[in-house]
Amino acid sequence: MKRNIKWFNRIVIVMMVISLAANISNKPAFGQLKLINRGLDSIQKLIDKAEGSKKLSLEIDYANHLATKDSVKAFQLLKEVLQTSNQKGYAKVELKTLLYLAHYYNGHNKRDEAINVTKSRIKVAQNNRLHDDEAFSEIFIVSFFIRLHQYDSALYHMDKAEQLYQKLEDNTGLGIVWDKRGLVYVMQGRYQQANEYYFKALDYLEKGDSMYMIGVTNYHLGYSYSFTGDYQLALIYMHRTIELWDKLTNVGPAPTWNTREMLGNIYFNLKQYNKALSYHRQALTIRKKAYDGILADSINLSFAYSYSNIADCYMELNRLDSALWFAENSLQIKLRPATMASHHDIANSFLNTSKILFRLKRTQEAIVNADSALHFYQASGWKDGTAGSKLLLAQQLLSQGKNKPAMQNLQDALHIAREIKAKPLQKNIFFELAGLYAREHDYLKSNEALMEYSQLKDSLFNTDMNQKIAEVEIKYEVNKKELENDFLRTQFASQKKQQFYLYLIIGLFLLLLPLLGIMAWLLKRNLRHKEAVVVSQRMLSELKETQYKQEIEQKNMELYRLVNSIKNKNGMLDEVKEIMMQEIKANCNAPVEIFQKTVKTIQSHIVSDQDWELMDKQIEELSSGFTSALLKKHPALSPGDLKLCAFIRLNLSVREISSLLNITEESVHKHRYRLRKKLGLNGDSLEVYLNGY
Repeated sequence: MKRNIKWFNRIVIVMMVISLAANISNKPAFGQLKLINRGLDSIQKLIDKAEGSKKLSLEIDYANHLATKDSVKAFQLLKEVLQTSNQKGYAKVELKTLLYLAHYYNGHNKRDEAINVTKSRIKVAQNNRLHDDEAFSEIFIVSFFIRLHQYDSALYHMDKAEQLYQKLEDNTGLGIVWDKRGLVYVMQGRYQQANEYYFKALDYLEKGDSMYMIGVTNYHLGYSYSFTGDYQLALIYMHRTIELWDKLTNVGPAPTWNTREMLGNIYFNLKQYNKALSYHRQALTIRKKAYDGILADSINLSFAYSYSNIADCYMELNRLDSALWFAENSLQIKLRPATMASHHDIANSFLNTSKILFRLKRTQEAIVNADSALHFYQASGWKDGTAGSKLLLAQQLLSQGKNKPAMQNLQDALHIAREIKAKPLQKNIFFELAGLYAREHDYLKSNEALMEYSQLKDSLFNTDMNQKIAEVEIKYEVNKKELENDFLRTQFASQKKQQFYLYLIIGLFLLLLPLLGIMAWLLKRNLRHKEAVVVSQRMLSELKETQYKQEIEQKNMELYRLVNSIKNKNGMLDEVKEIMMQEIKANCNAPVEIFQKTVKTIQSHIVSDQDWELMDKQIEELSSGFTSALLKKHPALSPGDLKLCAFIRLNLSVREISSLLNITEESVHKHRYRLRKKLGLNGDSLEVYLNGY
């Protein structure tokens, strides 16, 4: 019980200083000054009565209250207390002062100074053989290294803390070490490994005496599962955290509201927006109660986060006016210098406000906000947000018909998305590009964009399938781990129950393993089947295309032979004509039999209606309904006009046409002139017009 109180005191100190550090640079309102002065007076009375190390410890508390009013004086007072406690050998007071100074530096984003102060704390604890405080400092410094993404340094200090806690036989301390290890892996995106460490942390913590830390690790498990998309498991661990902390009276408001916010986020991802809204509102209520009379609402960054989450819920529920109110209030808080909001936070609020305004058809205001979001994302170096802002800007500009600036934004967004390998973002950009190219009548580029969109969509589908397989494996590991925990809890109660649970675990293991194998095999078989279908469809398409080309070539040959036949017949007619003329010139009294013979020769070579019909049919088949389409648009065209159109479309010369129609070249020119009038052509080429069908 004694160790539990010690851990409780540490946690209370840490939470109090974190809360203070977050607001240390904000100027208090008039009502707050009165409350702060009253607290300072009370502590000063205690200081006047105290002596030695107790007096110095109270001066540290005085400095923390003073920091809200005058951070410079508070910092100076802490430095004086540190010097005095060092000179007089008050190790405990020196350790307390160094802890508060570390939080002070952290609150001012001076993490290197915070790390140096904590290292000094470690040395003080080592010199005075205060191994408990040394271990606490080793694990305390880890948080700073994690925030700086210096994971090797964080793991080094974790190993040191683990060694110390093992010597102290402190299960709660060991549990915290493994919980921190899990946090490092979460930051690196290695969620399965993180969960294994969290379960190991729970093993130690449940042997210890800190129900609060058990709640913290359950919270971290829920947080990790929310990243892998396993929202049902995430809900289980978040609700378990609330159940544990509701039994305690020493849990601060920050962990309580954070748990509600996380539950709201999980329900939001599950598209249960009313439940999500309920939990976000609960979080806001807890925040307001915690800060009542301490910090003005208008400069409370904590409120801005709740407002933003509530705005998201209202937007999905299509209550856009309410969504806009909360989004704008969140933005106004973040824009105030006193809140010290990051550029990334401000950019998020501008982007959310822009989306809501766009849905409210207030496009121009939406564009202004999206442009501001882009500016702040660029200032923060957040490329994902920069690309998202440009995509939203492009969509808004397209709605106003401003295609050129929209195209520029889409191209910029695509360049960034490719650079950071954000496939979902690339997919959305290609979809917008395909539509924009189609509007510009650039169908080739539109088709290319659609192909890229389709490929990315398929790729993301395959990734999603692999993720689902991984989730099944994680669920299996979770089930196995929970069954093992149940077994360990009950092993002291009954030997028979212990044996039963052991067989149950083995049975479930043997049952689930083949099921996972079957599922993986089925998924792979399905993918192979889809690939086979795609290949067969491609081969069928190629075969049809080959057959079509062969048919076209055959038809072309038939038409060519037909045209040559007609040319030959016309040549024969010219030959007969020459013979007759020669006979007439040679002998005007030529017998009738000669002319009859000549007539028969001409008759046998005249182009018949059947020949013309056959030629029309061939032209129609080769031209994909050419004469039908032409006649539909120009019903006044005669059969002769249609023949002339067909010959022109076949690129026959005037001489060839005159030979085929057995008329003079001049008649062909006249016929072309009349045809242009019927078709309503002015300066356009007759050949270009007919080839357009």
